[in-house]
Amino acid sequence: MDASHTFGLYLKRLRRDRELTQALLAKRVGCAEVTIQKIEAGALRPSQQIAARIADMLAVPSEERPLFIQWARGGPPIAPRAPSRLLEQNPLHSHRLPIPPTPLIGRAGEMAALRATLLRADVRLLTLIGPPGVGKTHLALAVAAQLTEDFAQGVVFVDLAPVQQPEQVIPAIAHSLHLPERAGQQQTEQLQSLLHGRQRLLLLDNFEHLVAAVTDLADLLTGASVFKLLVTSRVVLHVSGEHIYGLGPLPAPDLAAIQATGAPAEQPAVALFVARARACKPDFVLAPANLAVIAEICARLDGLPLAIELAAARIKVFSPPLLLERLEQRLALLTGGAHDRPTRQQTLRGAIDWSHQLLTEQEQTLFARLAVFAGGCTLDAVQSICGGQADETLDLLAALLDKSLVQQADDETWNPRFTWLDTIREYALEQLATSGELAHMRRRHAEYFVALAEQAEPAFEGLERWRQEMWLQRLDAEQNNVRAALRWSFSTPALSHYGVRLASAIWQFWWIRGHLTEGRRWIAQALEHLPNASPLRAKLLNQAGFLAFSQADYEAARKHHEESLALATQLAEQQAIADAYIGLANIAGRQSDYPGANQLFAQSAMLFQQLGDTGSYAWSLAGMANMARIAGEYAKTHTLLQQSRVLFQSIGFQRGLAYVLNDLGLLAHDEGDFATARLCYLESLALFTDLAEQHAIANTLTSLGQNALSEGALGEVAAHFRESLALCRRLADRAGVTANMLGLASVAAVQGEPLRAALLWGAAERMREALHLALLPSEEAGYARDVAGARARCLDSDFDAAWQRGRTLSSDEAIAEALAFH
Repeated sequence: MDASHTFGLYLKRLRRDRELTQALLAKRVGCAEVTIQKIEAGALRPSQQIAARIADMLAVPSEERPLFIQWARGGPPIAPRAPSRLLEQNPLHSHRLPIPPTPLIGRAGEMAALRATLLRADVRLLTLIGPPGVGKTHLALAVAAQLTEDFAQGVVFVDLAPVQQPEQVIPAIAHSLHLPERAGQQQTEQLQSLLHGRQRLLLLDNFEHLVAAVTDLADLLTGASVFKLLVTSRVVLHVSGEHIYGLGPLPAPDLAAIQATGAPAEQPAVALFVARARACKPDFVLAPANLAVIAEICARLDGLPLAIELAAARIKVFSPPLLLERLEQRLALLTGGAHDRPTRQQTLRGAIDWSHQLLTEQEQTLFARLAVFAGGCTLDAVQSICGGQADETLDLLAALLDKSLVQQADDETWNPRFTWLDTIREYALEQLATSGELAHMRRRHAEYFVALAEQAEPAFEGLERWRQEMWLQRLDAEQNNVRAALRWSFSTPALSHYGVRLASAIWQFWWIRGHLTEGRRWIAQALEHLPNASPLRAKLLNQAGFLAFSQADYEAARKHHEESLALATQLAEQQAIADAYIGLANIAGRQSDYPGANQLFAQSAMLFQQLGDTGSYAWSLAGMANMARIAGEYAKTHTLLQQSRVLFQSIGFQRGLAYVLNDLGLLAHDEGDFATARLCYLESLALFTDLAEQHAIANTLTSLGQNALSEGALGEVAAHFRESLALCRRLADRAGVTANMLGLASVAAVQGEPLRAALLWGAAERMREALHLALLPSEEAGYARDVAGARARCLDSDFDAAWQRGRTLSSDEAIAEALAFH
């Protein structure tokens, strides 16, 4: 067989291997189809020019090209093994992927989603974006490895990290494909010819600093069909046909689940930490004692894989608790990454530095200013606090979103909210301090959130429930910003007045949402920054008293209200005087001084009526009604509650109506109408649940439990008491805890467990003594009957021993015993 014929057979084999028809090869070479037919048949030797063009179109490796052309022109054939070697080096039939040195942890869902997206016929360019250190490269490599059978003609990795200029992107791709340069032909054209019609996937890694080369990628995609691109980048490419997959950190560890079970369960962030810790300290053990601490470390690091790996490497030096303590300075601590990584991936600061350097000067300014926010912000807050024209600020914010330094999600009211990782915020805060703008931005931040709280304040006494719910949700989202504004204000003398105004305006939010301890702490700080003769001080003292009362801290509550009353009387502040009366009335009623409480409620009612404060007047009438109920004056109670109800209805105040419904339930229960009581409680509970008023929800659940006990509906009694008890524990409501403890003790007695009942009664007795709480007159007979009945079912000595053991239990131990009862 002559050289022409053997070359023709080899050419046919090579052409078919590239999945090219004779017509298509002829078109690309620039000759007639019949010319290719004759060459393959051995009937024609190509010219030098045609042979060179064929070599280019078939991507013959540079070292083989001269031999290929010489053979085509009638020269000696390539050695018998040469065609095989050419095929082995064929860039259309190779999978060249680096193998990560560590396994991928916790990304099964993301892998499945990326694989499914890349296999869709309409997707040819998929950009995997995410913040620095989130693990884009590792995930992309894992996905690419899974796809080698789906892209039979090759999956090739192109590392763009060392590429400095956009014009070097195409040569880098060509180099990864072993595509030689050809004189007289652009590399883009060569790549188009090579990739056209091929089941091929190119993984372009680290594209963010080369975005000017997106037009080259677009040219490749439009000039060659079928093949696909998977690009990792910190920046969206903004090119036609781009599909975007945003990669977030690993899920934050479920600390509650870990504390409840003592096991890591499905906690990928914890699993990653442990794996990397054992790599540098083989004897590291995930013990129950350090599990919660490690979970907290991972949560503090935002679930960011790079940060977790760098922290785990520190386990050689620090115990988990010490490591957690040192995370206050994350950027300084998290260094010392693997030396085979790019320099920017060896420290957390370096990873963020790289992204920061890609920002324009204006983007860097906004990035730094955003650090003043804690827990994210709304667009309005950005525009109000960070300055600049609205459209310009919006464009800059969009750029930060595109560059993976900011994330956006809708809040509960469907308004866009912008957030960022705490690790990134720490870096941005350094930039803000360096710029000299930190103090100025904190002042603007405090001004904004004071205005927001003062705008919300009327809604908590307002007529429209939807408006109150809207503000509650808004302030839920802004809790971290409110805390930051309070913290900065009280730590900076020049800003303290902002903290005082903010605490005073937002106290009802703390009360409704059950943030009682936090609210008391902030109001105490506000009082430290107010002069002794300030009207606002009188208002804040009453607020402090109401919050203390809700936690059954009656001594503190009385002190606050008495001080407020004295100051308000001195200043002739009638509103504060009336509020102090109603606060003192609450305490007197809780501590069994029912006549004194009734008198104080009546005094407050008279003042509120004079002030034209309809809502507060209705509250005072409801207080008087409860005193009448306790005294057994049920007709008077009913009249007062109906008056209060009509007033609340006249102003459309749903919170007040919910409390009156609960009081009507108490009245019906005392009158023995348990069915009516149950309906009132359920209607009240529905309103409180809508309002998310935690303290009131707990009280109503307790009332439902007591009513079910009276009805003999034992199947639901314990559940009501346990739910309320758990909520009261969270709220630090000691009176509520005591009431539920008494309820569960009665349930135990009815269900034939006298010793458990005795233990819970003993615990409740100690709590009542500490709080100076007496049983209501209507409760005394039933309590004595239940205790006597339980005692009769066991030995006196056993009953007394159980009772005494209950008295020795701490509050936490007693609550645990009660919650364990079913």
